[in-house]
Amino acid sequence: MHPEIVEEISEKIYRKFPEVAGVKPKVRKQPVPKDAPKPKEPTYLITFNKDISGPGGRTIPRWVRVAVTPRGRIIKTTTSR
Repeated sequence: MHPEIVEEISEKIYRKFPEVAGVKPKVRKQPVPKDAPKPKEPTYLITFNKDISGPGGRTIPRWVRVAVTPRGRIIKTTTSR
């Protein structure tokens, strides 16, 4: 996946989830299940991970996962609480 596309997606995620701003994302190609039909184009999973401070000074891991196409279209975004 092109670094420019990852940067564009990262900026969108930083605006929506400011607590992960500045985190360098991890990018990996998503495998297609053996029994699933082959998709027209592969999808990539971009993950952002950061420990944030929670109530009482505890640290809470924050995960933001973004499924995207090679062209940079966001398919799905999920996050931890």
